[in-house]
Formats: sequence, C-alpha cells, structure tokens
Amino acid sequence: MAALMRCARFCVTTGQIPKLLRVVSTGSSQTSVNLPFQHPSAAIQRSWLSTLAEGVEAEEPAPSTSTPKVEALMITVERYMRQFGRVSRKQLDPIVSTFDKEGTISLSSSLSLLRLHGTALFDEPPASRLKLAQALWEKYKKYDIPLEVGHYNALLGVYNQNKMDYSPTEFLADMEANGVTPNRVTYQRLIARFCNMGDIQGATQVLEHMKKAALPINDQVFNSFITGHLRSNDPESAQSIVEVMRQTGLEPTNTTYMTLAIGFAERGEIEEVKKYINQAEIENVPLRPGQLLEVYAALAMNGHNQYLKEIMTYLQNGTPYNQDAIRICNQLIAVGCDDAAYQLFLEMPKPTRIEAEQATLGRFFLRALARHQRPVEKVVEFVKDMQAREVNKDNISAVAQLAYLENQPAYALSFMEKMKAEGLPVRAHFFWPALCQFKEAKNKEGIYDTLEKMNRLADSRDDFNQTLHTYAIPGLAATGESEADILSKVQNYGFQEKEANFAYFLYLLDTNKLEKAIDFLKDHEVNVAMAAVRACLMSYMRRDVDWKPMFQLLAQLKSKSTVWRGTALETTAMVLKRALMLQRKDGWADANEIFAFLEANDMRILRRNQQELAEYFSGAPDDVLQKLNGLVSSDTAGDTDRGLAGPMSFDLSLEELKALVRQNPNNKGAQKRLLLKACGVGDVEEAEKVKSTLEAEGFVFPPQVLGQLAYMYAMFVKDVEKAQHFIQELETTFPEHKNYQAAVLKLAALQVSQGQTDAAVDALKRYADRHKDIVEKQSIPKPQYFSDIVSAAADADAAKKLMDTLFECGYVPRDSIPVLDSYMDKLVDSGDSDRILAEFEEFVKTQRRSPKVDKVLQFFINKEDPDRLQKVVDVLTELYGLMNVFHHLIADFIECGHIKKARKIMETPGLRANMQRLNYYCQSFIERNMIKELEALAEVTKEMFGIDRDNMLFHLIRGYVNQKDFERAKDVLVQYEEEMLAPSARTLRFLARNLETAGLPVSFEVPDYQPPVQMEEKGPATKRKETPKSTVSQAAATAAFSQAGQLKDSIEKGEVEKVLADLQGSEKGALAAAVTQLKRPWPIEALESIFESLAKQGDLDTLKELSMNRLPVFLRNSLKANIFAAAVNSGRTEEVLDDIETVKTNTGKYFTFSSLDTLHSKTPELMDRVESIGKNLISEKNYTEPLSVLWCYYKYRNSPRAEELMNEIPGLDKSVLVGALCDVAVEEKKADVLESLLKMKKDLDEKQGTAFVYSSLLQLHVNQGDADALEKTCESIVKDGIARASIRKSSVKAAENLLTEKNKPLPAWAEESSDSDSSSSSDEEKESKR
Repeated sequence: MAALMRCARFCVTTGQIPKLLRVVSTGSSQTSVNLPFQHPSAAIQRSWLSTLAEGVEAEEPAPSTSTPKVEALMITVERYMRQFGRVSRKQLDPIVSTFDKEGTISLSSSLSLLRLHGTALFDEPPASRLKLAQALWEKYKKYDIPLEVGHYNALLGVYNQNKMDYSPTEFLADMEANGVTPNRVTYQRLIARFCNMGDIQGATQVLEHMKKAALPINDQVFNSFITGHLRSNDPESAQSIVEVMRQTGLEPTNTTYMTLAIGFAERGEIEEVKKYINQAEIENVPLRPGQLLEVYAALAMNGHNQYLKEIMTYLQNGTPYNQDAIRICNQLIAVGCDDAAYQLFLEMPKPTRIEAEQATLGRFFLRALARHQRPVEKVVEFVKDMQAREVNKDNISAVAQLAYLENQPAYALSFMEKMKAEGLPVRAHFFWPALCQFKEAKNKEGIYDTLEKMNRLADSRDDFNQTLHTYAIPGLAATGESEADILSKVQNYGFQEKEANFAYFLYLLDTNKLEKAIDFLKDHEVNVAMAAVRACLMSYMRRDVDWKPMFQLLAQLKSKSTVWRGTALETTAMVLKRALMLQRKDGWADANEIFAFLEANDMRILRRNQQELAEYFSGAPDDVLQKLNGLVSSDTAGDTDRGLAGPMSFDLSLEELKALVRQNPNNKGAQKRLLLKACGVGDVEEAEKVKSTLEAEGFVFPPQVLGQLAYMYAMFVKDVEKAQHFIQELETTFPEHKNYQAAVLKLAALQVSQGQTDAAVDALKRYADRHKDIVEKQSIPKPQYFSDIVSAAADADAAKKLMDTLFECGYVPRDSIPVLDSYMDKLVDSGDSDRILAEFEEFVKTQRRSPKVDKVLQFFINKEDPDRLQKVVDVLTELYGLMNVFHHLIADFIECGHIKKARKIMETPGLRANMQRLNYYCQSFIERNMIKELEALAEVTKEMFGIDRDNMLFHLIRGYVNQKDFERAKDVLVQYEEEMLAPSARTLRFLARNLETAGLPVSFEVPDYQPPVQMEEKGPATKRKETPKSTVSQAAATAAFSQAGQLKDSIEKGEVEKVLADLQGSEKGALAAAVTQLKRPWPIEALESIFESLAKQGDLDTLKELSMNRLPVFLRNSLKANIFAAAVNSGRTEEVLDDIETVKTNTGKYFTFSSLDTLHSKTPELMDRVESIGKNLISEKNYTEPLSVLWCYYKYRNSPRAEELMNEIPGLDKSVLVGALCDVAVEEKKADVLESLLKMKKDLDEKQGTAFVYSSLLQLHVNQGDADALEKTCESIVKDGIARASIRKSSVKAAENLLTEKNKPLPAWAEESSDSDSSSSSDEEKESKR
C-alpha cells in the first residue's frame, strides 16, 4: 500500500490516457456456429449427416500457393478474432499443426498465435490452454523463432489468464538469459502474478523497481493489488485501494469494482459483492453485463451456486447480454460446472414468442456439452428439460450431430445407442461422419465398430452399399488394411459377397485405378448399379484416357448385368463422345476400330445421344456419322429441342462511327448515329460539324437528335438559349415524342445556376404535364441530375421551391436522399433553428429519411440548444433505434469538442459497436485532418462492446501518417501491446511502407501480403462445378415468347417496370429469357432498360436466370454490371461476390462507379472483399481490370485508399484505365482528381495517357468558363511537348473558342513528333482499350 502511495507521481494522468490504454476483456459477439440442419426429422435426416460427412474433411482453408500455409491460416483466424473476440480450439489446432510441419512462422503471427491461448480460447479449460501454450512455446524454441519482449509479455498474459503457478523470478531470469529486456508491460503482468498468488510483498518489490525506472502506473496495477490483498486474506486493504487511486489522480473504473466483486465472490461474501456492484452504479460506472457474468462465474467456480440468482437480478434491466452469457456458459462447462451453466442459459432473455415446433434455442449449450463429452445421462436430462420448457425442439439426435461437428465420433455413436433405445429413427447415413473422422484418425477399429453399430442399429439397409464404397472401404484402405481382409471382414456386418465386391470395384474406379478395376471384375462377381458407375467415370471424361480400357470395362459390366438400358446406354454414349473427341485430334485413325468393338459387343446408345453426337461432330467423315447412326438402340428414341438466340445489333464507339461515316459519306443513318454519340459524350466540335452537314443537305432531324442537341448545349456548352431552342423545336415538331427528360433536367440545373429559378420551375412543370407517364417512371439512372438542380439554388427558399417541384411533378419520390440532402444543406446554412428542426422532423416522420443528420446534430450542438437537440435525437431514435443514434452523437460531440459528453454516452448499458459507422467517422476525420477528434474517438470507444480495436488503432496510425507524425504513429504499437492485441498484417505493412517512404527505420517485422484464403474441399477426386441450368420450364418459356413482343411496345411507352412488376419470379425470368431469343432486332437501349429495371427492383434471381442464356458479349457485360447492382440493392452482395470469386472471368465488368458507391454507403465493410478479389486476380491471372475500377472509384471519392493501393500493388499505376474516371471528373467538376491523374501519367511517361487526361482537363475548364485556368493548362501542354493532334479535337476547339472569346492568346501547340505514340483519335474508348 505504501509503495502505491509513494508512486503517485508516476501514475497515469488524464492527459496520458491515450498513450496508456487499459487491458480490457473483449466481449464476444458470435451467437453460435450455424449448423447445416438443426433436427434430423423424417424429411431431412438423409441430408444433414451426409452433407456433414462429405464436408468433415474440408474445414481447413487452402492457402495460396505463393505463401506459407500457416500465414494464410493466421490471416483467417485473426480476422475472426477481431470480429468476434474469441476463437475455438478447432481453429487453432490446424495452425499449430501446419506450423509444426513448415517449421517457420512470421514474427507477428507467432505473437498473435501465442496470445490466442489465453481467455480468448473460450472453449477450453485453463489447464488445457496452458498445456497448449507451453507446447507452442517449446515449438518456437525448437524452430529458432526469434522471441522478443512482446512474446514474453504475451506468455505472461497467458499464464496469468490461465492462473498458472509460476515463479516471476525464474521468468525474469529466463528473459535475461536470452538477452531480452523487460518493459513496463512485463512488470505490470509480474505484479498481477504476485497478486494472484496473494504475495503482496513480491508485488511491492516489482512496484518499487518500476518507480526507480520512472515507469508510469495505471489502473491495472491498482486492480492487481486489490486482487492480491483479497487473496492474502486482507479485505480491508483491498477496499482501501479505491481511496488510494483517487489520491493519486485516478478515478476507479467499472473494472476496479468488478475486481472487488470477483474477489469477494471467490470468498463467498455475497453482501460485499452486491455492495460493490451497487457502488459502481452510484458512481456512474456501472458494471457491464459481461463483467457481472464474470462475477457469476467466480461464484460458480468456487462452489457458491446458492448466490447465483442474486447476481442475475442485476441483469434484468433489459440490457442485452446473451453473447456474454454464451461465452460464460462455455467456460463453465469446460471446468465441469454444468448446472451453473444451465441455470444461466435458462435465465438468458428469450424471444417473446416461441413456436414449440420451431424452438431452436440453446444449441450452443448442447454443442459445448458434446465438445467436452459430458456424461451422456446428464446431457439427455438437459435435452429433455429443454423440450419440456419448449425452448428447444431438438431431441438427442441433435447432440450426435454436434458431437460430429466437434470431431467426437465415439461420443456421437454413444448417442446412436440412446436414439435406438428411445425409438428415434436411425439411418445408415447417420454413421457417415464417424467413418470420415475415423479415417482421418486412421482408426481401423473405429471404422469396424461403426459398421457393427450401423448394421445393428439402422432401421433399414437403405444406403448400406453407398456407405461401404464411399466411406468404409476408403477409410479401411487408408489404414493399411489389405483387399482380402476388407472383403472378408465387411461381410461380418451384413454385406453380401457381391455387394462387397461391387463396392470395392467402385472404390478402385474412384481412386483412378482403372486397369486394376478391370482385372478385379474378371475374378469377382458383382451386383451392377450403372448410376454409380457413371458417376465414377465422370472424372475420366476430363482426361485423355485410352478408349480401349474404357470400353472393355463397359463390356465386362454388360456381361455381368441382366438389364442393359437407360443409364447404361447413356454411359456408353458419354464414353463414346470422349473417345471421338480424341479421335478428331488424331484424324479419326482408330474410329473404325472403335465402332467395330461396339458392334462386336452389341453396345448401343439412345436416339437423342446419337443426335447430340452427330451435331457435335458435324464435321466428321460421312462413314463415321453413318456408323454413329447405326448404334441407335432399337427400343429407344430421342429428340432435341434447342432454342438459339437471334441476331443482335450492337453499339458503336465514337471513333467507329466516325470511320463508318468516312466509308459511307452519304449514309444518313450513320451520320445521325454519329451526331447522337457526339452530343452524348460532349464532342461539341464533331457534333456541330455533323449537324451543319446534315442541315445543308436538308436533313430533318428526328426527335432523338433534337433532344440530344438540347442536352449537349445545356450540359457541355452551357448555352440556355440554344438548349431551349431545340427543346421547343422538338415539342413543336414531334409533340408525341417523350424521351428527352435528361435534356430538360440539365437545362433546369443550368437555369438555376444562372439565377433563373422560376424559368427552371416552369420548364420542369411543362415537361411533367406533357409526359406524366415518363416522369412517373423515374428511370433516369443518375440521382445527381435532381440533386444538382436543388444544389444550384441561391438560398433555402429557392431550394425548397425546386425540391417541391420535383416531388409534386413526380420526378423523384419524396424520400429521395440526394434531393433531401441538397435541400438540407441549404437549410442548415440558413441558420433558422426552428425551420431546420421542423422540416427535419417532418422528413423523418413522413419519409423515414434523415438528410444530413450529422450536420443537423452538429448545428444544434454548436448552438448549445439542448432542447432542440433532444427533439432531433428523439425523432431519430424512432427511425434507427437508440444505439445507432448514439454512434452519431459520439462522433458529433467529439467533432464539436464535447469529449466528456461523448464519453458519457459510452456509459450506456448494452451499447455495442457498429463498425460500419465508426469506420465512416474515422475516415471522415482523417480526410479532414481532424487528428485530435480521431484520437478522442479511438479513446472513447476503447471499451465499447464488440469494438474492432485493430481497426480503430489502424485508423489512428493512418491519421498520424497523414500528418507526417511518424513517431506518434509508431507509439500506437505500444498501445497494441498494452491492450494485448496483435497488429494485423495490414496495419504493419501500412506503417512500414510509410516509414520507409519517409526515410525512417522500420524496427518491426513486416509480413508479406497474403491473398485471402479460399476454401477447398478434400476428397478422393475433385469434381468440376457444373454450369447451372435454367430453372424456367419449357411451358413458361413458350408462353413468354407470346408476351415478349408486347414487352418491346411497353419499353417504347416507358412501362418496363410496370410490366415486370406484374409478373411472378419464374414468369419474369421466362419473359426476360425469351426477349433475348427473339428473331426480331432489338435496340441495345431496350434490352438494357430491362436489365436496369430488374436491377433497380433488386431482382437478382431473374437477372441470374437471364445470364444462363446466350447473349452477345456487350450484353453479357451490361448484364454483369446489373447483376451486381441488383445484389447491392437487395442486400445479397456477398452471394454475388461468392460467384465472382468462383468464376473469375471478366470480373471487372461487374463493378461500376454507381454500384460501388451504393455498396460503400450500405455495407462499406464489403469494399475490402471487392479489393481482395481484385488482388487475387492480379496475383493469379495478372488480370487488373477489377482493381483498376476500384482504384478509380477510390480516386473519384478522394479516398486515401487509392494511394495505399498504388503502394501495395507494384505496377498498378501502369494498368489503370482512367477513361471513365476522367469523364466523371469532368461532369462533377473534380479538377483535383484530373490533376492527380495527370501527375501519375507524367511520372509514367505515358504520352497518350497524358494527352487524354489533358483533354479532359481542358474540357472541365471550358465547362466552367475558367479562361485563366484554361490558359495555364494550355501552357503546360505546350511545355510538356504534347502535340495538338494528340488532344481530343473537341477539347482543343472548345478551348480555343473560349480563349478567343476572353481575348486570351492561343497556345503555340507543338507539332506531332515522329516517335509519338499518340493519335488524333484518342478518346475515352481508346484510352480504356489502352
């Protein structure tokens, strides 16, 4: 005690807290492992255990071939640990095993792996965890893994968490002997060890040493002394520690009071326990549910079960605690406290309504019982009690399943005995997982025992043969059992000789022993099942296997079969097709011999097989086709029914259209299409030239051209009068034409920006009155068309008028976020508090939207207006729930400088981290250089339940690096150690890369980049994934063709979404498929309209259905983009990402700026997965397009991740396609993006790319009318030696026109050099191809 008082000046002060983070327990957020099925009822018993049996060997993810497997496994488990705060034994065992085989592991992975053997390993008892940790430590020494102070500190932490009895003196001596110097974390943990032993004197000596070394002391040290005094039977001194803390400038935390409560719980003094729980509540630092449950566990583990209910009373305040309860239940079961664990399970909050037939609560509890093989009778008692209470419908068969999941086959089989005794069904496939697991363990006796139990307990012999050849025989062979022993012994378990022989024959086929299988058939009688043979032969069809043994095998099987038809004939056709494919390569050399063999053995095929083969080999010699026809079986017939997609037109690029016009100068159709394209992409010079040519020849412009001209003059030329002229001409000449909404919207935005608000309102109303059906369709794909109109307003009143016009006319729904955000921006800028509150409340209540929520909250915080702030919080709570609103308030209070108020919110019981929101605020603070706010956010959320601390500290490092404060960035690594966390590989690579860039030394090991781990199934033979077939019936497809013609008319009327909405899912898929197969020509816009409508509705299933049909390449790419957009809109993004990772073909076509933007706003955590896909494709296929699109998106959003990717992926800058990014930057006036791209292209010395970006930059300055900036850019072009012909003609012409208009000198353009790689036709399309 005295030592603590003397060290007051070394204690942590408030200002030091960010640098001295406390070690806290990480709460668990995982409910339970999802099981394939939860109850083996009659309809699904066959599938749940067979699925498990097939997958039981596929639990280890397969690492990338370019990285050690142990590192790949560590990436997976570290990600899991950061997400859930705990790991299981099954996750760590494969890592340790792999490390033992490879004999190497990186420094960071070795540290992380050791730390995971503490309380994070929640499903093992302390003794088991210690044994595993010590074995791992010995392996580190065996393989000469460098052991630093962090390793020794991690080992100390594991020892302390598992209550190991070790000597601190010997531990320090071991460190000294190995040349490792202790640090403050070492001494803190040694103090904890002495205190856990009740050795206050030893702890005081360490404390004195810390004092001499001027090491700071934090609340962990005080908490340790509380434990020490209680364990030395000195409760009075323990209680006085609280006052000592206050005297030294530290306030007791809820961890302090939890330590006191646990200490008295161990002593069984329940009144003292309750006293400190209540005291924490009084001092406004209440114990969190997880901490209360630690007290519960301390009572249970020390035999004080009579007081457990009293602790549970503190948890009945509505605060959720189920995740912590799951963790504590597992820990209690691990040490044999089953009854206390079950009592806790029963107290856990349950759903208000539980249907008895659907009740599935408590499976985590049953799984823990199975994992630790608790007494069978006790488990049966728990199961029946759960059923009686109607909280879980599972019977004891579920425990057998869970035992299999825990790799406890013998325990599972003991429950099969119970199932039979209680009259529950027992099927053959229930035993498959046991056979797989005994095979893995090479346990021959276990396999025979399983066969014995299956023969004795199974209700029927269904699947006995499959069990034998798929599981039992391969398992016995793996143990070294001979063929003769297998065939003789399995007959003791109910198998006939012919059954055993056929099963062994199939095993030989499955293991690629074809010749041996043929020899086996000669000497053994078998019962033939051709379906099983066909399945085994499938793997041979993918290899160049000699045709003779394959047909010899079939001939032998035919001779041993009493019936040879159906599947047998199809199998013959399958083998024949493969044989003829090889013959085609060899010039049909052995074709006659093949047909002669088939005729000699009377081997036939079906009529439909013959037709398919004749079509496939249509170029074969006539005699081959004739002989093929002669193989048709006399009692079979077949037919074919193929629908072929009709011809499709395709869209041409601007340069292709120019070439087409040059080749056909009198082709008015080509000229019209060229004019449309030039207007659409903003090539004003080309458009004016074509327009003049057509006008001179008396060409009457169709309505589409007039609309595009109006769009061009509004969007690119910024000429109100000309845009109005062409719209008026269109409306007068073609009053029935409707599709010129984009031109009207761009004209309205231009008018508003020039102060003509009333004129813009009139234009919007006039179009809406004329074409109400088009407006109500709301099909314009770019929401910014509307938000731009409102954003251009001069004040809130004008913005309100424009917004109301858009709503009233039906252009956008009243809950349109872009429009509401634009209006709220103007409204908050007005400073009218009453109006801001009133309209914000109205939006939330009526539209269920909260536009610019953070800006509104910060407005009232800065105004110090608590009443209105509370009203905003109240209305937001109804919309999002209090927990989500708290995240907004935490960040907004911090940004406004009210740190204490933010910290106060953190004390809310049950508050759980929402990493999506926290990541957003971290990124926002970094981008705005608000480093103090970022520090405060990282500190305030430190003990938040479910927080990903690595992610938060990574953001903190990024913030320091962004400000070039590398010393503080390195200091964050000390925080990792104090919190007993391992920095992720991403964090270390990022910090090391920036230190090297700054010319500073890197003092830690930097792990290499590891691609994400992919799961692979193990098995005797790898099966190729079959292409999915369309689920649309022929009848539905036939009916759809009759509707497809109507759909074209509906597209022209703007009613696509209405037509699709009226159809059911299968009808919709059939109709969409039929559209692609019509013989009549369809415009690209029409088909894409269907795709976009389905994507907007989030109809992923129909789009996937459509992708199974034949489509031209350009439509397939459009379809891919809409599939991903539909997935994002429907919340099924991960499903499509799974498909993308599997297929890995043209992956970049799935991602667009729009879909990535939506994904980033809805589920930003999935952006990392998109990035991982891109990185994998670069490493595996050198395919850069996906990562290129993602990089362009990050650049478009000015995200620092763009620069990070460039640093992480060598050569990415050379492969990035920036065409689309340049166009978006021009449209959205992002000059900074173009300047950055320009620098990148210059650094790479890419003349053509540099010229392309310069073209876009010129166009941007012209659009803004900024002659000064334009002049400077022209000077830079001349200085860089970029020839005039290399710049887009439209950009050059527009630039020269503006300079002339502003009386600026024209640039002295450079002439084209002989070695230039540029061309006069460089545009967006050409740049993308480049």
